[in-house]
Amino acid sequence: MNATGLIANITHLPITGSHPKVGPSYRDCVVAHGADDAGALARKIAAAMVKTGYSDREQVAVRTAFYEAWSNAFEHGNQADPAKMLVVSYYVTTVSCSISLQDEGDGFDPAELPDPTSAENLMRECPGRGLLIMRHFMSRVDIEPPGSRIQLVLDRAQRW
Repeated sequence: MNATGLIANITHLPITGSHPKVGPSYRDCVVAHGADDAGALARKIAAAMVKTGYSDREQVAVRTAFYEAWSNAFEHGNQADPAKMLVVSYYVTTVSCSISLQDEGDGFDPAELPDPTSAENLMRECPGRGLLIMRHFMSRVDIEPPGSRIQLVLDRAQRW
């Protein structure tokens, strides 16, 4: 899939502005390729969170979930191929932070993942542990079929 096809599936458009109910807002949509881009994107999201009054704890939660989602999308979705693209969009307001990542992989069904908290999986490598971490830190984690797009949402009123 080319960049245009991936971006067409992203609902957030690059924009910075203000909304009367939520105050300042920061949006962006970025096409990224490799692991090096994750840090730059995390810093952009963190800067938007600082400008909208997020606590250090909230920033750590979002950063942790973002890096886990990025790692899964790059390693599993794109098979660690730096030629494949990840499309990342984010929307930060004073009330919530939403990050969407889409890879070029075939996707996955989260219902098919083993339970990483079950006794037989606690001490071994187990698919699903990253998703468990994301769900712990975020208010909502949505995986859209076929499983190549994930949305992370931190709703400040619900989470902290």
